[in-house]
Amino acid sequence: MKKVITLLLLLGLCVGLLVYNFTLPKPENGETEPTVTEPITPTEPLTGEVRILNKDPDLQTAWESVAADYTSRTGVLVTVLTAADEAQPTLFTVSGEEELAAVQDQCVDLSGTAAYAQLASWDLALTAEDKVFGIANQVEVFGLVYNSTLLGLTGNSWKDIRSFADLTNVVASITEKSGELGFSAFARVDPSDSFAIQLASLTGDTRDFVDLFLNNATCDPVELGSCTEEDALQDFLSGKAVFFLARSSEYETLAALGTEHMGVLPVYLGGGAEERQSLCAVGTGYWCVRSDAPELDIQATLDFLDYLVQPRENGNVPVDDLGLLAPYRQASAASNILEIAFRLDLSAGKELMICKKVSQIPEGLDEALIAYAADPSDENWVAVMALM
Repeated sequence: MKKVITLLLLLGLCVGLLVYNFTLPKPENGETEPTVTEPITPTEPLTGEVRILNKDPDLQTAWESVAADYTSRTGVLVTVLTAADEAQPTLFTVSGEEELAAVQDQCVDLSGTAAYAQLASWDLALTAEDKVFGIANQVEVFGLVYNSTLLGLTGNSWKDIRSFADLTNVVASITEKSGELGFSAFARVDPSDSFAIQLASLTGDTRDFVDLFLNNATCDPVELGSCTEEDALQDFLSGKAVFFLARSSEYETLAALGTEHMGVLPVYLGGGAEERQSLCAVGTGYWCVRSDAPELDIQATLDFLDYLVQPRENGNVPVDDLGLLAPYRQASAASNILEIAFRLDLSAGKELMICKKVSQIPEGLDEALIAYAADPSDENWVAVMALM
């Protein structure tokens, strides 16, 4: 047995020596020996760039600040362009459907983005062919601003007004005592300016609302043709009227009354579930992402767009830093009572009343309103509706 073990050990030793001394044949004809390629160490992933076109000089500093903050957080370069720059933006704003029509084939479908999902209402998006080509970044809101001091003198409170029926009852009580009170329910309206624009913006049947306004204002309906916007403003600021239909862009003028004396209500038209209704909101600007940009730039821009509407660690939403009344439920910045009321409505989960964007009065609407005020017939109202 010992001999067998010894032979096996010797055999193993011989095999080991043979393996040890075996070498590959050297390459012939001057060939070099093959080399082993070391694996490439991955570098930092490639990232795209974001180029924002800002057309508003007043927002340039704010945009640059947001861009610099994002770059410092992510390392992604964000450049804020002006109209004078020749570089192609990856993110730009259009004012509405007409402007979008000219660039729609250059816009990315935003329907699957987080920014789109954060909109307070999906009606605040520009869509075509079942695609979302623009999402609102700014709205203007309007509603019934009221003088809280005068309203209190009538024995009513804004808490009593949660529908068109409630508004009608309060207005009737004011008109009944207007001689004693020394003021009316509504400021007179200017058929050729702000009132007509806001009326044309509303959707739905507005006849009852118009009748209520005209028949309970500081001037007789037949005098409507001589009323001006300045007259209406002075009615409200001088304490001659409780209610004034106003847009958020008009607030600076109204603020002369003093914010402690003002509040705002939705424009009630008599629809269902009015207690859940928010102020009227009109989209005035929409973000679009350029589809013919490099793929990495498109993705970087979509990521940046999502960042703009998501809360940061301090709870603030970056879009708030831009001075826009942005229609996102997470946003919070507001500068006047109409904007503040809009934000409160959103936080309370109220339904937005989305209105049409009307930049100028439809031709002939002022004359039609004057004719209807003087003779509120069905025929004259049909003429008004035909122009809205």
